[in-house]
Amino acid sequence: MEKFEKGLVSIIIPVFNREVLLPETLDSILIQRYTKWECIIVDDGSTDSSLVVAMAYASKDSRIKVFSRPWYKKKGANTCRNLGFKFSTGEFVHWFDSDDIMNVEMLEIAINSMQKAGSDMCVVSAAHFDGDISKINSTNIFSNELLGDNPAFEFLTVKFFFQTSQVLFRRTKLCSFKKYFNPKLKRNQETQFFIRLLLQNIKLVAVSEILIYIRNHSDSITARHMILDDSEKYLKDFDAYKLIFKSFKHSKYFTNNVVNYFQSYFFKSLKKARPNSYTYFKIYLFGNIHRLFPSLFLSTKIFVGRILFNV
Repeated sequence: MEKFEKGLVSIIIPVFNREVLLPETLDSILIQRYTKWECIIVDDGSTDSSLVVAMAYASKDSRIKVFSRPWYKKKGANTCRNLGFKFSTGEFVHWFDSDDIMNVEMLEIAINSMQKAGSDMCVVSAAHFDGDISKINSTNIFSNELLGDNPAFEFLTVKFFFQTSQVLFRRTKLCSFKKYFNPKLKRNQETQFFIRLLLQNIKLVAVSEILIYIRNHSDSITARHMILDDSEKYLKDFDAYKLIFKSFKHSKYFTNNVVNYFQSYFFKSLKKARPNSYTYFKIYLFGNIHRLFPSLFLSTKIFVGRILFNV
């Protein structure tokens, strides 16, 4: 059993070029009513003053610890998340984004909810804002009543969807999984990770109070993804969805609804991906091998037609 400090919350923050936004994030952690925490910042090779900002905070509060991603490790937030977990020592783990903000009661309420329910994972509600936190543009409210019989599928279909900053974990449950965020994936690493957890019957408790404020801005990964064309989007999504499908297939949650969802998703991917691309060929092969298309004849007809005539 891995050693940890009982009651300690390890807040893990990957950082890349966030010199302007990082102070607001760290300030929201410093004022938490629950004070037994460590904040582990892992810089991903920032080219601005993010590392300087982080070090300045660390010099004022010993609970804040700063690391840099080694040059030989693959660049990306998920490598930094995994490294941060290795450096952490808390009973509870909270991966947090460097541009989001915590409500002052976030840790206190989340931990109390987990302890009361005896759960391994707590998901708190969130509000989304642009530049001014006082101007909320949308909310993501949860309750335990929203949880159905197949939470992994509900998460995949965005009926019960949450972002990384909204989740607090119990360390002992995480350690049994060994692999966390997949740094090889170009996108949806968090989705793939959370679905793996939810498929393993992890005990979850939901909190309806808004305790996290998620910042929307043009420099976010989601915003940059939205401006891509369909072929580029499917290129980034395919590898993650392939792993997600396999996770479902090897679980007890591989229901008819799940099969229908993946049939629709991969067939739509085939029709929208750019012809003559490597991604297009990969989707065609994967869909047919796993019998996800309406028929081999129809998928081959579409495949050949688009390759020959670019239709």
